[in-house]
Amino acid sequence: MQPHLVRWQDAYPDLVIVYVADGRHTTPERVQQVMQADGARFPIAYDPRGATTDRFGVHAFPTAFVIGRDGHVAWQGVPHFNPPLTEREIRSALGR
Repeated sequence: MQPHLVRWQDAYPDLVIVYVADGRHTTPERVQQVMQADGARFPIAYDPRGATTDRFGVHAFPTAFVIGRDGHVAWQGVPHFNPPLTEREIRSALGR
């Protein structure tokens, strides 16, 4: 899990985070262990066949999508590559 996601969850209460776990790369038990260890409280969608990651063209893990209030993808990428950029996109999507 990325500590940035946990920090952003705390910093932006109106930010909705859902973690989609690709079952081709992990197990539900491992996801739960990591979530608990990192203090993450957001919901997990376990995708045993990876259909969600295939549908959205995810090739790196973790990949994040920031959805704006208009329902469109405002940003897509790997959050730990450039956390300040990701946070700027989050703030923008939340209208801050």
